[in-house]
Amino acid sequence: MRAERNNREAALPALSVVIPCLNEAARLPLLLADLQRYTPIPELLVVDGGSGDRSAEVAELAGARVLPSVPACRGRQLATGARQAGNSWLLFLHADSRLPRQW
Repeated sequence: MRAERNNREAALPALSVVIPCLNEAARLPLLLADLQRYTPIPELLVVDGGSGDRSAEVAELAGARVLPSVPACRGRQLATGARQAGNSWLLFLHADSRLPRQW
């Protein structure tokens, strides 16, 4: 079983996840927890549009890199995340997204 998992991990592309956010501290933990189940854990980029809540702190505690993008503009936030991503495969998600267990 472990060999199967290692083979699966080797076959998966390196993934960067870009999450634009603005005042999403209440929603981010669920999505970031979902993303932690992916093996290997993807690069997590939370692009903050100037949140007045604890969005950046929540993201950093979950291991995400927080990128500022002020003033908030969804297109600019997505472009910022894409430019800063370290992997060739990108996944763009809204902060209120949820992922199924076997995604």
